[in-house]
Amino acid sequence: MKVPMPMVKDVAAEVHAYGQLLRGFSPADITEPGADDPGGDIRLQMFETGWYKVHTGSPDYDQDHRGYWGVSWVPVGVTRRKSRAIARELIEQVLDDIAVVEEGGRMQ
Repeated sequence: MKVPMPMVKDVAAEVHAYGQLLRGFSPADITEPGADDPGGDIRLQMFETGWYKVHTGSPDYDQDHRGYWGVSWVPVGVTRRKSRAIARELIEQVLDDIAVVEEGGRMQ
């Protein structure tokens, strides 16, 4: 199945914006217990139509579990270069998830 992927630059822009947004929070509020650096979770949700959504924060609040997913972590004040790397990682994970579904390893 061919699912249209978003452009890395578009996902990277959202990753970077989230990393900058995190600067407004106290490090104690956004650092996971046992973690070295403050930051936040980010998830890329892709649909077969090519539409996508970027989710941030706790996955406990994600209500829509359809589609294909990529998951990563964004440090506070993430650089544009690192944002692109995270975006590529999210897209690669979505492609891996598509492959798993196609092989029958997960229901969609």
